[in-house]
Amino acid sequence: MRLALAQAEARHPDLQQRLVALVAASGTLFGSPKLEDALPAIIALARSLVPADGYAIWRLDASARLWRIGVSSGVSDAFTERLVRADRGDAEGPVPFADPLVANSVRETPMLAERLDAYEAEGVEAILAAPLTIAGRATGTLVMYFRTRQVFTDVEIQTARALSNLAASAIATAELYDEQRRSRDEAERAERRAAFLADAGAALASSLDYATTLQNVARLAVPRFADLCTVDIVADDGTIERLGIADVDEDRIERLRDTHRRYSSNRESPGIVSQVVRTGRAVLTPEVTDAMLAARARR
Repeated sequence: MRLALAQAEARHPDLQQRLVALVAASGTLFGSPKLEDALPAIIALARSLVPADGYAIWRLDASARLWRIGVSSGVSDAFTERLVRADRGDAEGPVPFADPLVANSVRETPMLAERLDAYEAEGVEAILAAPLTIAGRATGTLVMYFRTRQVFTDVEIQTARALSNLAASAIATAELYDEQRRSRDEAERAERRAAFLADAGAALASSLDYATTLQNVARLAVPRFADLCTVDIVADDGTIERLGIADVDEDRIERLRDTHRRYSSNRESPGIVSQVVRTGRAVLTPEVTDAMLAARARR
């Protein structure tokens, strides 16, 4: 107990100094509207104000009824994964405490009993956790982990409270920015789709020669949606004929035509085009690897 008291006295005792530091650092938290920047900045600020052995920001995933780690420092991945597994499917709602959770000893804190094995494996002896109230609900926590028993001072508890309030505001601001950015991006994508469909409709009506029309459609897609676009049809004799092709690199077009003639001449040929013709179903290949290209070249 004397050691714990000595440790508490050795830590910064002046609440006013800490609050001044907190206000001074607020510019860092709000300096970037991105969540991936805000979370590490919160951890860095916590480290400077409340020296601990480890830190983590937890967020509630209500749909999965699961608490997840947003960012952590000073604790092992195995520890955080073990805590996540312990809570899997058991998260009933927001943080069950409104004031900072003070656990001078995790073994003597009934609320932490189910996590005790994880704490012991990591060597955690004490924690100080403050709720993060975001959008009116306490759906996150800022947790500081200690590998020795503690006697947390009122200054440290009040610092954790002030830090969590500032952190919650920074997270809420970043998430609002992300939501607005996603909405803006989706609106821009919808506008581009509508413009493409309008242009494609005009292209389809621009010529009675369907070969010319399909070539125009391929050109519309590049580079608006893709680096390469091909349009193929099945001829009366069952062969696959390439009528439209556009590429951001026009020097590749003839090589692509030659490749098609050699490898995709009919519906039984190997390859994606032939597969789509045979099955009548779309095929999505998220990534074209070197191995896939090499295998195709050997056919």
